[in-house]
Amino acid sequence: MRVRGASAHAAGLTLVEVLVAMAIVAIAVVALTMTQATSLRLSRDSVEASNATQVANEELEVLTQRILENYLAYQACPGAGICTGSHARGNYSVSYSIARGVGYEWDGLVRVEVVVDGPSRAELEYFVSCMDVSPPPTVANPGVCS
Repeated sequence: MRVRGASAHAAGLTLVEVLVAMAIVAIAVVALTMTQATSLRLSRDSVEASNATQVANEELEVLTQRILENYLAYQACPGAGICTGSHARGNYSVSYSIARGVGYEWDGLVRVEVVVDGPSRAELEYFVSCMDVSPPPTVANPGVCS
């Protein structure tokens, strides 16, 4: 028996169908928002790590220049007062240590280590050779490499 005015399939959506569709859209929006928040956090972390590495590189350049200007004084490391230090630079705490190489393989090398702490952390290590000193040593005049 048919009811007058009603068809077998009513046009439109039921309330349950609308609620299910809204739930699916809400889940998609939350997922996209979480992805965006994660992306922003990772981007900020990357910038902070890059800044810490830049600070460490700049400190390493300054220390390398100091060592090359007075190589013989740094051969006394790690015993001299110039061999370690720390200071603040912006949001970062910078510390360094300098040590003369020990053993046949390390002869003529001065090891420089820079550690930067702050919003991010960076650690760099570099070896300064007696061959880097100006004027460069020669066989006839070994200079600081002797």
